[in-house]
Amino acid sequence: MDKDYIWNGINLHDSIWYGIMRVDLKCTIDIDKDKKTLQNLASSCFLLSEALSVYYKKNQVDGTFVSHGMYHIYGPFLDVAKFYKLPIAVWNEGYMRSNTMYLGMNKNIFDALIHEAPKNWSHISLLEKQKQKIVDQLRWEAPPMPDKFLTRIKKYKKIFAMYGNIPWDGAVTNATPLFPDTYSYIKYTLDWFKKNTDCILIIRSHPMELSSRSKKAEKMWDLVSQFELPENVVFIHPGDKITSYMLADVADASILYGGSMGIELAVAKKIAIQAGNFFWTDKGFLFECKDNNQLYDYFDRVKTNTLKLTDEMYENALRYAWHFIYEIHLDMDFITLSKQYPCLDNLDIIMKSKTLALIEKSLLNHTDIFQKSIN
Repeated sequence: MDKDYIWNGINLHDSIWYGIMRVDLKCTIDIDKDKKTLQNLASSCFLLSEALSVYYKKNQVDGTFVSHGMYHIYGPFLDVAKFYKLPIAVWNEGYMRSNTMYLGMNKNIFDALIHEAPKNWSHISLLEKQKQKIVDQLRWEAPPMPDKFLTRIKKYKKIFAMYGNIPWDGAVTNATPLFPDTYSYIKYTLDWFKKNTDCILIIRSHPMELSSRSKKAEKMWDLVSQFELPENVVFIHPGDKITSYMLADVADASILYGGSMGIELAVAKKIAIQAGNFFWTDKGFLFECKDNNQLYDYFDRVKTNTLKLTDEMYENALRYAWHFIYEIHLDMDFITLSKQYPCLDNLDIIMKSKTLALIEKSLLNHTDIFQKSIN
C-alpha cells in the first residue's frame, strides 16, 4: 500500500522500492525476506525527507540541482521538491559522449527522456553530413561469427537475438505494466519460441555482469535457468567470445527489454523490438509493445518477412540520435574528475560554468533547457 510509504504527505514509495532493488541487486522483491532492508531504507528516506522539508520551510529555495533522482540516495530530493512545487534539475553523466551530462527537469533522468515531448526533436532537419556523422558514431565493427556456431543457427528459419540487461537495473528503468520486471519479459518471450521451434532465440547476457559490483547481483542466467529451455533457445554467458554485435549482424530481429543498443540497431537499419521502456520509447524508430498481443505479432511478422523498418523510422532514428547526442548532452564544465567520480571542489570552475548558468536560468524561469514550459 502506498500509504505505508508516505511521510508527512510525501510519497516515497518508488525511492524506497527502487532502493531495495539497488541494495539487494535483484529484480523482484520478497517483502518477508527483504523486510529489514525495507525498514532501513524507509527510515533513511523518511529522515532525509524530514530534513529537506525543515530546510525548505526555513529558507527561500529557488531551485534544486541533484544527481540521478532515483533510489533511496537521490529519490527523496525529487519527491520533496515536487511536493513543495520547487523546480528541480536532475542530472546524470553523459551516455554517448564523454565529459558531458544530460538533464531531467522536475523528473528523474529516465522519466524525463522516456516522456520527452516530440516537439523537442521532431522538427529537426539534418544535412547529409550530419546523418553520416551519426551513422559513423553509432556504427560497430564486429568480427565474423565463428563458422561452427553460424552453421548451427542458420539451420533455423529465422534468427532472433535477445540482449540481456542487468535484471535489477532493468526492473527499475525498463519496467512497464505489461512487463514489470525482467523475469516476466523472459517468460513471455520463451513461451513463443517453445511453440515456434523453426526459429532460434539466442540470449546474450550483459557484459557488465562481469564487473565487480555486478558479480554479486542477480544474473540473466539466474532468471533464464528457471525455465526448461527448448533446443531452439541458446544462452550466451557474458565472457563468451560471441558478442551482441556479432549477433546483431546475423539476426533477422533483435529483442530488448530496454537499452542503448536500440538506437544503434535502428541507425544500422536493423529491426529492434523493445518490450519495456527506455530513452527511445515513443520516438518512432523501434517496434514497441503496448499490449499482450503485440510482442507475438512482431515475432510472427518477422517469421513471415512482413516486419520492416520503414524510411520514416530510419529518419526518426537519425533525428533523435542527433538530438540526444548533440543537443541534450551538455558540457560537464563544472567538475573535475578524481578517480572517475565528479568533484565539486573548485569554486572558480563552478562560478565560470556555462552549463550551470544555463541550469540556473532554467530553474529560475521554470523552463527546460529548450526553453519550453516545465510540466
